[in-house]
Amino acid sequence: MIQHVRDYVVANMNNAVAVYREFGINPVITLSHGAKESGWGTSSLAKNYYNFFGMMAAGPFSKYWSGKKSTNGTWKAYKTAKDSFMDYGRLISTSYPDVYKFKNDPDKYAWAISQSRYMVDSDNRPKYHSDFLWINKEVSKTIAAEKLSWSGSGILSLLLIGFIITKIF
Repeated sequence: MIQHVRDYVVANMNNAVAVYREFGINPVITLSHGAKESGWGTSSLAKNYYNFFGMMAAGPFSKYWSGKKSTNGTWKAYKTAKDSFMDYGRLISTSYPDVYKFKNDPDKYAWAISQSRYMVDSDNRPKYHSDFLWINKEVSKTIAAEKLSWSGSGILSLLLIGFIITKIF
């Protein structure tokens, strides 16, 4: 198992579950998207501003983002990692209906997000899609290997186990 992948998944699993509970987005998808955008949580945005999704400092304030920005003013700065994850769930569920409809299908979600306006570098859409698929698999394998679970989420556990079994084997 790749150590930085494990560290990222273990550190952010509860954040992804919170997004699932509030917005219905599969935690594998949320973790994968955050990993893709933040280099498994190692980017300066993630480390310094808890911005795991490359969220630009635009749009309305919310209970997850108070308007604080990075030092250069381009990126959202969050108080906690959980705020970043929750703001991501809010954004996808309200502003990206063609992506959100695949909230429980990681493969289709990866394609939809790579074709959406979320991805600003349109020249790299195929690579973004293939990277996202690879990350989905790594996240799923890590969840299975670590036997990650959480209380009160039996249905979600079954969804994840079903996804992991069908995608890995």
